[in-house]
Amino acid sequence: MAAKRKAAVNSKEAQVEKLQAEIVAEHRQKEADKIEALQCGSCKVNLGLKSKDYMKEGTTRKIVECPKCEILNDVTVGFPGSPDETFVITEVVAGGYKWEQSNMNPGELTDKQIIAWSEAEVAKSEKGASNLPRNTQLLLRLIKAKGV
Repeated sequence: MAAKRKAAVNSKEAQVEKLQAEIVAEHRQKEADKIEALQCGSCKVNLGLKSKDYMKEGTTRKIVECPKCEILNDVTVGFPGSPDETFVITEVVAGGYKWEQSNMNPGELTDKQIIAWSEAEVAKSEKGASNLPRNTQLLLRLIKAKGV
């Protein structure tokens, strides 16, 4: 009789442990899905983050370039405790463009980024807010007018 009772208790304990493991696995998957669903702060396109890079206790902060609009997003993902027990805290803040970085070498920019920079500078020039030399502003406006 005692052996049957012990076997029943062990069986129930095994079931409880299995259920707890399933609950933790489901929780981790939901938190991973939240991380992978983070969107650009500007155009709302999925940033394509990999949850495995963020599934740890503490805060991880990265600058992520949007695959569509190329805005640099400041992404902060953190768990106040173990990812098995706590909920993820996320923040995405859209920043500027890569070409706006003062230490950026123009040779590292793509053609798409250069065109976007040129269009932004022409818009600033038309408002009288561009910091570029007058001749450079005129050249950019000429390029835009010619549709090159």
